[in-house]
Amino acid sequence: MITKDIVNRKKFQKFGKWWFDLKFQTQIMIMFTTLVVLVVLLLGGTTYFTLKSNMERLITDNLNVSVKNVGDRIELFTSTVDSRELKNKAGYLMTQELSYFSNKGIGAELRLLDGEGGNVIELGEKTGQSDFIPQPAIEEIIKKKSGALFFENAREKYNAAFVNIPGKNWIYISCISVNDYLTPINKLRNFTLTIGLVAIAASFLICFFVSRRIAVPLAAMLQVVGKAGTGDLTVRAHEEGVGLEYSVLGKSFNKMLNDLASLINEFQTLVEDLLANSKKINFVADNQVELIQQTGLLVSDMASSIQEISAKIFKTEEAGREVQMAVENGRSALGSILRNINGNFALIEGQSRSVELLGGHLDKVGQVLEIIKDISERTHLLSLNASIEAARAGEYGKGFSVVADEIRKLAGIAGRSVKEISELTNAVKVESKAVLEKVEAGRKGAKEGLLLTGNAEGYLNNIYRSIANADERITEISRSMEQISTGTGQVVLTMRSVAGTAEMESDAITDAHSSSARKVAELARELAVKAQSLQGQLLKFKTI
Repeated sequence: MITKDIVNRKKFQKFGKWWFDLKFQTQIMIMFTTLVVLVVLLLGGTTYFTLKSNMERLITDNLNVSVKNVGDRIELFTSTVDSRELKNKAGYLMTQELSYFSNKGIGAELRLLDGEGGNVIELGEKTGQSDFIPQPAIEEIIKKKSGALFFENAREKYNAAFVNIPGKNWIYISCISVNDYLTPINKLRNFTLTIGLVAIAASFLICFFVSRRIAVPLAAMLQVVGKAGTGDLTVRAHEEGVGLEYSVLGKSFNKMLNDLASLINEFQTLVEDLLANSKKINFVADNQVELIQQTGLLVSDMASSIQEISAKIFKTEEAGREVQMAVENGRSALGSILRNINGNFALIEGQSRSVELLGGHLDKVGQVLEIIKDISERTHLLSLNASIEAARAGEYGKGFSVVADEIRKLAGIAGRSVKEISELTNAVKVESKAVLEKVEAGRKGAKEGLLLTGNAEGYLNNIYRSIANADERITEISRSMEQISTGTGQVVLTMRSVAGTAEMESDAITDAHSSSARKVAELARELAVKAQSLQGQLLKFKTI
């Protein structure tokens, strides 16, 4: 069973391969013609067998009616006429019946049998043929007495109806050739077959032209597709004169070819760029290890420099703290200086006021000296007048003259003293003025010094804050440098790993292994090979 299924499956596969190897036009013609043949056969067969069945039933009914009528009339004659006349009457009735069938164009065979199956009367073209009705049919007729049956004689089929005539124990049989009453149906069948053949031929021609209308543009399209499949993108499908569907298909296919050609051109340019870039990448990757090793050395040097910078930053941080302490001490000293300057400024203010008072007193002394000078001059004049009067008095005026001389001397001394005091006072005034100017200048200088000292204190405070901020920044920089130093160490290890060398804890350099740089070089070479292969594939395409 399984083997039979396998054989059937192989036959089906073989048939399927044969069918799909046919052209589309041939497939359409075969399918359409087969459909028309099936429809014609179905309609013709249904019509033929329906008409044949109905005709046989109708003829059988008519035969039954005919033999019953003739049999009843013969039965009537059996009781009214003698035997000789009965046979003539029966022959007459049978002749009339035969004429009736002849007028209808039907060749009938009429038989009147006795109880043993012998012929009493026989009419028709087969008269004289004793074996016209086969013996089995006669036996069945004698057995049934009345009814209908079919039998064959010389390959011709007959429809027979029979009835019993009880008065004489005869059996009346009426036989009609099936071909006679089926002739119209056969003609109709033949006509139907002719129409079917004409329809098949017409359908074949219609199918041929329709399929050609479909298959020719399709074959042209397949040819274009085949050439496009081989890489020739310069071919174009027909867009006019091929029907709406193929026109739309041709336009769409041509648009696809144009887009595909543009895409392949762009892709070919991209592949060329890819090939060139892959070669560059290969060249760069080959030199990458050495460059990375050099970069690793530079990063190592940078790490050392960063460590040195970190140490210097640490020292700078300590120096900043010392400067901060010095600025703090300077702020304290400047505060003391500011207090001393404030005291000196107050002292200078007092000295300035004292000098101003001294100038006022000297002015008053000058005024007094002017009075004394005036008194001295007047005393000198009085002493002169006294001396003159003493000289006039003679001896009596000598004592007064002596007094007058002494007074004149005292007046001269007083005048000279006043002059000296005046000169000294003027000198003191000049000096006091100079001192006052110097004191004023000192006061202004002290005031400016006080302002500058205050500004210096503000500057020192700003410097202190700046140094404090700088110290914080230096601390942050120190932490960042520590992180950078750690990260630089990791970068060094990474660069060595990328370059293909790595240091072990024992400082022993391991053997060279497949690093990422070497892998990049290998991938670049593989990419170049694939790009060349792809470029070779793209050269198969022929574009505009």
